[in-house]
Amino acid sequence: MEKEKNFNIGLSLVDVIYGVIFAYGFNFLADAVNFYDYFRFFFAYLILIIDWLYSHQTYQKNIYEKNFIILDLLILFAFSRIITYSTSNNPVFYFWIGFAFIIYLIWDKISQKLWQKSFRQFITNALGDGLGALGFIIIWFLINQQIIALNNSIVSAISLIIYLIAISFWYLKPKQKIIKFK
Repeated sequence: MEKEKNFNIGLSLVDVIYGVIFAYGFNFLADAVNFYDYFRFFFAYLILIIDWLYSHQTYQKNIYEKNFIILDLLILFAFSRIITYSTSNNPVFYFWIGFAFIIYLIWDKISQKLWQKSFRQFITNALGDGLGALGFIIIWFLINQQIIALNNSIVSAISLIIYLIAISFWYLKPKQKIIKFK
């Protein structure tokens, strides 16, 4: 009963903050001026919605532990920054997405220990999160060094591809090693 109560309190708080960030973000839609601003804005919302769906799915299967509240708040803070910078023509938008993936890596390690996930499942999730973190930090770095342009169709396409590949690892079920006896 006590664990269920903790789950409801922690998850309810996180849900409220998701809602606040979701509503708060619409203030920045008016700042969008070109296709790339709109793309980044809706991409930011895609990230927020997918994360909310995934975290709910995960927390419904497992008990919400107090260890996750700080990580969830850091991820939500990153989302607020992602949405804020989505229409500001600032490459730090990509840095914050990379930062969120770094927090996901830490979250994966803690969840492996607390929920006794298999090492294979941890590696699968960590590969996706590592790819996301590295990919978005590299994009941010290349834009800051003026090697690639911020408002570029290729950057937009690559960022969407990196994100989709990275989160696809969340849904992969690693094959268990089957031992056959003769």
